[in-house]
Amino acid sequence: MSVVLHMDLRPAGISDDVNDTVDYKSLKQKIMSHLETQSFALIERMAYDVAGICLTDARVVQADVTIDKLGALRYVDSVQVELSRRRDD
Repeated sequence: MSVVLHMDLRPAGISDDVNDTVDYKSLKQKIMSHLETQSFALIERMAYDVAGICLTDARVVQADVTIDKLGALRYVDSVQVELSRRRDD
């Protein structure tokens, strides 16, 4: 899984203070906790949920989530889904 967050990084870039950006460790823990307690039939739904968790931080305006499903099809290494959600969606 890959997650790209879109937000204004200027405050953290200027202050060099972790309080001015997303706490990535905390975000990862929220995502992992959710994934460990849910069941998904589709990786699209998993990506949608992960993006929604990312958007709970008011600084994040868009989250791009990519998920690979290894061995999903014969003769193909993996199937990949990339989903983007914006705060206004």
